Amino acid sequence: MSKPTEARYIMEILSYMNGIFGTYESKHIKEITNEIFKRLNPKLLHIDDDMVGIDFRLKELKLLLSSHLNEVRVIGIYGTGGIGKTTIAKIVYNEIQCQFNGASFLQDVRERSKNGHQLQLLQQLLSGMVGKDIELSDINEGINIIKGRLDSKKVLIVIDDVDHLEQLKLLVGSPKWFGLGSRIIITTRDQHLLGEYGVDISYKVEQLHYKEAIQLFSRHAFKQNVPKEDYVNLSNCMVDYAQGLPLALKVLGSSLHGMAIDEWKSALDKLKKNANKKINDVLRISFDGLDYFEKEVFLDIACFFKGEDKDSMLRILDGCNLFATYGIRVLCDRCLVTISDNVIQMHDLIQQMGRAIVREECPGDPSKWSRLWDVDDIYDAFSRQEGMESIQTISLNLSRSKEIRFNSTKVAKMKKLRLLKVYCNDHDGLTREEYKVFLPKDFEFPHNLRYLHWQGCTLTSLPSKFNGENLIEINLKSSNIKQLWKGNKCLGKLKAIDLSNSKRLVKVPKFSSMPNLEKLNLKGCTSLRELHSSIGDLKRLTYLNLGGCKQLRSFSTSMKFESLEVLYLYHCQNLKKFPVIHGNMKHLKELYLNKTGIRELPSSIMHLASLEVLDLSNCSNFEKFPEIHGNMKFLRKLWELNLRESGIKELPDSIGYLEYLEILDLTYCLKFEKFPEIRGNMKCLKELSLHQTAIKEFPDSIGSLTSLEILSVSECLKFEKFSDIFTNMRLLEELDLSESGIMELPASIGYLESLISLDLSQCSNFQKFPEIQGNMKCLKGLSLEKTAIKEFPNSIRRFEALETLLLSGCSNFEKVLEIQKSSENCRNLRSLPDSICGLKSLKHLSLNGCSNVETFWEITEEMEHLECLYLREMAITELSSSIEHLRGLWKLELYKCEKLVSLPSNIGNLTCLQSLCVRNCSKLHDLPDNLRSLQCCLKRLDLVGCNMMEGEIPGDLWCLSLLQTLDVSENHIHCIPAGITQLSKLQTLLMNHCPMLEEIAELPSSLTRIEAHGCPCLETKTSSSLFLRSLLERLNQNFRYHFHGSSGIPEWVSHQRMGCEVTAELPMNWREDNNLLGFVLFFHHVPLDDGECETTCDNLPRCILTLSHGDQSKQIGDIWFDPKCKGYRLRCLSYDYICYDSRATSDPALWVTYFPQIHIPSKFRSSRWNTLKALYTPMGGGSFRCGDNESFKLKSCGIHLIYAQDQIYWPQPSRGSLGDREDHPAKKEFSSFQRIKAFFNP
Repeated sequence: MSKPTEARYIMEILSYMNGIFGTYESKHIKEITNEIFKRLNPKLLHIDDDMVGIDFRLKELKLLLSSHLNEVRVIGIYGTGGIGKTTIAKIVYNEIQCQFNGASFLQDVRERSKNGHQLQLLQQLLSGMVGKDIELSDINEGINIIKGRLDSKKVLIVIDDVDHLEQLKLLVGSPKWFGLGSRIIITTRDQHLLGEYGVDISYKVEQLHYKEAIQLFSRHAFKQNVPKEDYVNLSNCMVDYAQGLPLALKVLGSSLHGMAIDEWKSALDKLKKNANKKINDVLRISFDGLDYFEKEVFLDIACFFKGEDKDSMLRILDGCNLFATYGIRVLCDRCLVTISDNVIQMHDLIQQMGRAIVREECPGDPSKWSRLWDVDDIYDAFSRQEGMESIQTISLNLSRSKEIRFNSTKVAKMKKLRLLKVYCNDHDGLTREEYKVFLPKDFEFPHNLRYLHWQGCTLTSLPSKFNGENLIEINLKSSNIKQLWKGNKCLGKLKAIDLSNSKRLVKVPKFSSMPNLEKLNLKGCTSLRELHSSIGDLKRLTYLNLGGCKQLRSFSTSMKFESLEVLYLYHCQNLKKFPVIHGNMKHLKELYLNKTGIRELPSSIMHLASLEVLDLSNCSNFEKFPEIHGNMKFLRKLWELNLRESGIKELPDSIGYLEYLEILDLTYCLKFEKFPEIRGNMKCLKELSLHQTAIKEFPDSIGSLTSLEILSVSECLKFEKFSDIFTNMRLLEELDLSESGIMELPASIGYLESLISLDLSQCSNFQKFPEIQGNMKCLKGLSLEKTAIKEFPNSIRRFEALETLLLSGCSNFEKVLEIQKSSENCRNLRSLPDSICGLKSLKHLSLNGCSNVETFWEITEEMEHLECLYLREMAITELSSSIEHLRGLWKLELYKCEKLVSLPSNIGNLTCLQSLCVRNCSKLHDLPDNLRSLQCCLKRLDLVGCNMMEGEIPGDLWCLSLLQTLDVSENHIHCIPAGITQLSKLQTLLMNHCPMLEEIAELPSSLTRIEAHGCPCLETKTSSSLFLRSLLERLNQNFRYHFHGSSGIPEWVSHQRMGCEVTAELPMNWREDNNLLGFVLFFHHVPLDDGECETTCDNLPRCILTLSHGDQSKQIGDIWFDPKCKGYRLRCLSYDYICYDSRATSDPALWVTYFPQIHIPSKFRSSRWNTLKALYTPMGGGSFRCGDNESFKLKSCGIHLIYAQDQIYWPQPSRGSLGDREDHPAKKEFSSFQRIKAFFNP
């Protein structure tokens, strides 16, 4: 029965009853009638039909509303303006109002209260409760009625857009006014307001994710869920501009509906300078509610501090008497700023609103604004004859302008200038000398200046007339400064100095002139030899960083830092002695002495009562730790002691008095032989690492470490035996004994009831696993690879949670129990028991290196949970047709099964199979005919090295409509059949080292990666092949190619530099330019010079692509290069590794790869990201070895922007070396396509 029909039926019954009962009963029947009618026909609020991304948010909110059903609950919904708070509240109200005896939605409370409509709000609230209009004479009457009539009634009240506590006190003065089960929902921009009222739960409405945002925008711009094809890039730009704000997405989408592309571009250009008024007006409401100081802090963030460290900003603005510590809390509560990892963040539209407010101070005349941030506006202001008196902050990014001249007269007018930041983009490829800041000889910084930030400052000293009496912070990192200033200066307000990476700094001033200094950063000042002795008297200093000061030979002879919390002295190789600690350094928490020449610590180190972290790693001369006196409260708070790779020989017995120590790292301490008896109570120790030490055994007292969670004695070759210590170590989760000399384990190992991982791999002396006592109920991983174990005890069945058991290289192993999960390199193993099918929970099975196993076991029952099956170097000739019982299998890999002749014909029944790898199975010539049965699941197919000849690729392969990766490398095929175009989802096609490959037909447009190197027949015919034409016709795809014997990067490549990095300035409109296809990257390698040290490592070289803006950069791509292209990642259960054919090498003279513009993530498609950088980095070293060839290093690299239809005059492509290039007269007109093609075919 429908609701209307049901309502009529009930109403007829009640009308009949009303006629036969008296007046009193009829009155109540009427009330019941009205209540039923109201619930069956609720008044629904209007909501737009274009809701996107609302379901998850509603689910979260409903979950909050459904808790504590019999209590009155107050839920606060907060977020920035236009984020969708009201919309969410309306949807919730419509869906749940029928569950209450009364409901009322009070919209626009802030605006209505401001207009004096408080009485109307009360009347509306009561009308919703009683179901009829109510007239009130005054506010007090309304409050009294609410208290008197609703205290026993279960009601739903939504109070929308509140900005003052008084509004809530008027309407819902206390939750006690309402009956049990009532729900009050409040929406606001001010989180603090919710706390003031005392809400039970606050819910923040977050911005839309990209997919949600593009859908909402498209619905308004195109009346569909996705952008039109020609508008994709422009739509991404608009969505990036809106940054997930629903209001902005709707307004922008509606305003652009039906417009042409040129009109969209014009609108986007306008938005970069002037925000949309409708959006701005909504956002500005929050700003207008701030007081003077809060507004000043907000504008300073919008124009200067966005993306900066919060502590630094507060230090500076508090020094400007703006009460920023309080103000930032208000801004956070009102969702105008956020703090993430101690960094101040602000939504781009809110920042644009703030900057628009500054522009409104004097439209068109930046010399009269209070703040300057745009380089064009700064130049405009300095070029005017008048103005400058109102300027308070200047933030100048020199990456957009290589020079600026400061005029003394102009600067003298800026008496209000508080904040000055001059910086350059470290990622644009230019050197510091290419940035010019010209200062006249009589230049003076304004006396009111509070913050001076000049990154890469070219001065060797600040001007002689420098007056810093009001300065709070100086930041001159990466500068040419040799001496900060000359003579004596009084800087009583100075709190922070940052001269990090100023490699020419040789002298610092007397610190007595800056008694309030809190932070001093001299990191990387490699020419600094000493500090003035007065540094020890800085009573307010909390942070001191001298890391990397390689010439520093001595420190303050006495340390009296009363407030110091963090001290960095790492990489000070010439620092041999740590000074005696005088006074009470009771606040020092972190001390980093790693990679210093320190030989010992003074006994006064024990005075550091607050020390939490002590790092002495890589101190090769440090051999002895001082005694710790147990009867005194020294080092009580130390929780991390890092002695990794130090020269430590022993620890004192008193180490046990460090009762709060959690981490003790002795890794690679090659001289450390004996762990001391533990005195005291190390009750908190959780991690103990003795990896690659000379330790032989543990004392029995090690068993007292009852909180230990991780213990590593790996690669300790002299460690042979545990005493019976495990009885009390019930929290131990990880025990690593790999590559140690361990011969046996004590029976008490079974009491490790929390143990998750036990690694005994490569313990060649380990022969027998003990009988298990107790219950190792949590053990999931047990590795016994390359041990001498022969069999398991029956008690191993108690490992109920075991998921991974590795027996690789156990050549003595003879017996496999039914519980076994994996068997690897068990050469004595000849068959597998059919009972393995009883492992119903088995997910991964690895049978690697079982070279005597000739028959695959019969799978007699369903093993539906088995997901991955790895078979390597086995003697099997075929797979059993019973493999179809593995219905959950999604990955099947067969590697070097050289006797394998065929795959079962019913392999198509594995309807979950996503990855099929049949690699280097040399006798497998044919694939089964029913591959088309896998068309709804298979995504990856690897047929490398299977000796496939012409015509042996079955036609069914082209029916695999979901296939994404196809690798047919190292086969004897002559061509790739035209049927490949049917693979509409194919993204990666690999055809490397196919000696007979001559031609590639048309390729599917979905490809994003193509490799075909090591194909001699193809390379000699490239000029006429369809392969190259297909590449050039479709440069929106990735390609990689290696050129042998090349002499360098072609001259026409527009951006190229010597060394390992190159940058390209992007055009202003790169985001919406559909002609810009992408970027071709060039890397030219040469052999190492004679006598040049090789820094080769096993890691692959790669190129890191970043986009940058100012001093901010974001990684957008990571391209790896494999000089040994016959590599294969071998999968095991606990790890995987790469195997190479040593013969598969190539001369990597010039590598070329292509990065399409469409692969730049949408979130970086904004005008602020204006520079592309490519950094080539062989991981772990500066050179790499290519197989058996000599080692290579990178000589130069280049970036070239590729356009679809450009016709620019360029010189003939050539293979000239990089040098001082000159412009050549135009000989011929080349498009980008023609230039690339000429390069491929010189």
